[in-house]
Amino acid sequence: MALEIEYLKIMKTISNKYYLLAILIVSQTFNPFDLYGFNVFKFYKDLNKANYYHLIEENYNKSSYVYELILKKYDTLLLQNNSYCFAIESALKSNNNSLLSKLLKRKIYFDNDTTILDHLFIDVDYKYHERLMAEISNLNNSEIYKIVKTDFKFRTKYYYNLDPEFMKLVTKIKILVNEDQGIRRNNNNKINEVDSINIVELVNTLKLCKNIYQQSILINQAGILLTHSFRYNIKKYGRVSEEDYEYLTKILYQGLKSGNIPNRDYARYLDNARAERGYTNSKYGEIKQIYGTFMLSTLNEGKISNTLNPIEDIKSVDSLRAKIGLPTLFEDSIYYSYKLPQEYSIPKQPIY
Repeated sequence: MALEIEYLKIMKTISNKYYLLAILIVSQTFNPFDLYGFNVFKFYKDLNKANYYHLIEENYNKSSYVYELILKKYDTLLLQNNSYCFAIESALKSNNNSLLSKLLKRKIYFDNDTTILDHLFIDVDYKYHERLMAEISNLNNSEIYKIVKTDFKFRTKYYYNLDPEFMKLVTKIKILVNEDQGIRRNNNNKINEVDSINIVELVNTLKLCKNIYQQSILINQAGILLTHSFRYNIKKYGRVSEEDYEYLTKILYQGLKSGNIPNRDYARYLDNARAERGYTNSKYGEIKQIYGTFMLSTLNEGKISNTLNPIEDIKSVDSLRAKIGLPTLFEDSIYYSYKLPQEYSIPKQPIY
């Protein structure tokens, strides 16, 4: 039951986060990030700083300043990242109308959609979730949003004129996702069988792509398949062969480095894959993860509480997280409201 809650949360995250992005990025066969020639981990370093000021210190003047610098340097990455909503909140809280206008204008242009605030992803785990939801709702009717929408001119959508072979692959992944959800609604007895088939089909489909950019698009579409079917303990509980497991981890890392797969998604897929070893055997204490993104969630009186599962190398976890651009475990514990492991050493404050 606890893991099902976690799956539902992940499923909600994936469906909200990638709906528009998938439509937009699928309109090209090259990686737009290549044009910038930057290291994606520099973006995450700056983003973690802005989020720290915003989420931990709650110093909105400092956070809005850093978010504005990020928007100038890495606009595409920020606009498709979940932290975009914090940049919006930061601009509102600091009365930075200049930043607010830029964020709205560029997001509308990026999504080619003037209704962006109607489907903006806001994480339910955020401690000010309800407050931010209300602020976004009020912003929808604001004068600044009306002006930004009025100035916008819709671009022609190109995704109907794509490489037809790649579009077939996209359609195939969507069908697999529908099958995954359908079997969970209608026939629990066949879940393991369908999961085993789907993960192999995903790997085979990825091998038909022309480049990592196309592969990343498919992975972002197939997030729920990886959540349900990507297992580490091959011999006893595995859904994939050792060879396919290594192939998937390689593709995930290439997508991470190219900027096309978010670092938190990368970490969650790998942590979830390892954690499944313990969950399947019903020995929660044996669940070992790498980055500390796998949590068991329980529902009590309508509220979700998170429990962080054991980490393989707790003394090195922050350095491992830093290598893929994640903030410290301490910062995540503030955001997700979980108790830190006893062996964990809280970093000296302020971090940035």
